[in-house]
Amino acid sequence: MPLIEIRSMVAIKLGELAEELRERILSVILKKPLNVSRNDPLRENELCKDVNDSCDAIDAGRDEHRELTAEETKLGSV
Repeated sequence: MPLIEIRSMVAIKLGELAEELRERILSVILKKPLNVSRNDPLRENELCKDVNDSCDAIDAGRDEHRELTAEETKLGSV
């Protein structure tokens, strides 16, 4: 199997795992916020910001892998 195909498969799998991780994080947070008092909206906002930042990082990583895969595919077809 050519290296470009292996890299593409790895990038796709990483994207799938990143999406699954994002869904699990959001599921856990939405079901049971960790140590968040209903009387502490600032702490709840911090937690939501942390989750959003983590999800943004996951999205950025997935997008980077997609771009690399597209570039490698383009180079492989030339």
